[in-house]
Amino acid sequence: MRYFNNNGSIYAYDTDQQELINTAIALGWGEVDEPEQPEPEANTSMSSLTFLNRFTTAEEDAVVSSTILDVKKIYGRMMGADYVDVANQATIDGVDGLIAYGLIESSNRAAILAPV
Repeated sequence: MRYFNNNGSIYAYDTDQQELINTAIALGWGEVDEPEQPEPEANTSMSSLTFLNRFTTAEEDAVVSSTILDVKKIYGRMMGADYVDVANQATIDGVDGLIAYGLIESSNRAAILAPV
């Protein structure tokens, strides 16, 4: 594979496509090393079910059976959401609230809020 820079746009050609390579050179495109590929961005959104599956059974049972109004609101929002974004501050605050109420282990926080 050979790579050519045309005013900041990188084009790649198989070496057996000599006609295209000759055309690129004739147009003044400069040959460059293979460009580095950017790291893919982490996906922070997931379905509510996928998010809730990150809770242990004991944690989920504690949340579902809680009589604390704030916990019921947090859980209701999670269940009613089309998706949960673990990078969203409201999600982070909700998880931290469940930890503060002793319903989720703080050691599970990173796993619950990890990107997909």
